[in-house]
Amino acid sequence: RKLDYLVCFKDFIVINGRSNGLKMCMVREMRSGTMSELSFEEECFDVCAKKNKDFNSSKFRFGYSSLVTPPSTFDYDMVTRKRELCKEQEVPNYDRSLYVSERTFAMAGDGTKIPICLVYRKDCSWAKHKTPAPMMLYGYGSYGICVDPSFDFMRISYLDRGMIFAIANIRGGGEMGRQWYEEGGKYLHKMNTF
Repeated sequence: RKLDYLVCFKDFIVINGRSNGLKMCMVREMRSGTMSELSFEEECFDVCAKKNKDFNSSKFRFGYSSLVTPPSTFDYDMVTRKRELCKEQEVPNYDRSLYVSERTFAMAGDGTKIPICLVYRKDCSWAKHKTPAPMMLYGYGSYGICVDPSFDFMRISYLDRGMIFAIANIRGGGEMGRQWYEEGGKYLHKMNTF
């Protein structure tokens, strides 16, 4: 796990960071010390704290997006542990039920597992029969920069043509922590990235 930042409230602290390469939010109740992690149904997603200006509040506002879900804003009640959708970006003529995302891993030559997030239409050849399909692969692995699986409406045209879109979190990025960056993007290890 990697800690990125904290959001402090009177009775709670929200810990924002990364776990297994994906962003995560954990809530610590200050009096009891109990911890709970926000869970999400999709395998690949991007989550971040929004402006939480009321220190006395028991609601944590966060943003959520995935390769299938447009940017959304939620309020999470830290007492009841229930979330409420406040707003979702409208995308004309987009039907999310036609698409699916998944997370898989590729094995590098040295045995390291490289996380890859995929999105495709449910009716493409890959989804139906696991037969080859055209793919657009994106990856960036330098300077510890993270490439998170978030929504981009411009990909829909590719997906509707039967393509798969993939994000590879190659070494040199920061998704898997500092060591991931050090092993991939610097000095004699530069061969592990592109």
